[in-house]
Amino acid sequence: MEEYLQVVLFEIKIIKQDFEKRNLELENKIEQLGEEKNALEIRCRWSKARNREIKKREE
Repeated sequence: MEEYLQVVLFEIKIIKQDFEKRNLELENKIEQLGEEKNALEIRCRWSKARNREIKKREE
C-alpha cells in the first residue's frame, strides 16, 4: 500500500509540473497576444486618422 501511495504521489508531482509548465506557456502567450492587440489598435487608429486626412484633402 505504501509503495502504491509513493507511485501516486510521484505521478501527481509529474502532473503538477506539466500543469505549471503549460500554465506558464499560456501566460506568455496571453501576454504576447495582448502586445499584438495593442499594436494592431495603434495601427488601426493611425490608419483611420490618415484616411480622415486624405478625405479632408480631397474635399
